[in-house]
Amino acid sequence: FEKKQRDQLLALKNMPAASKIFKQNV
Repeated sequence: FEKKQRDQLLALKNMPAASKIFKQNV
């Protein structure tokens, strides 16, 4: 569980654009 959250946080930090795309898709 913790590892998944860490991976998600790292992914968001490494790919800030993903956050924008996620918001657009939602």
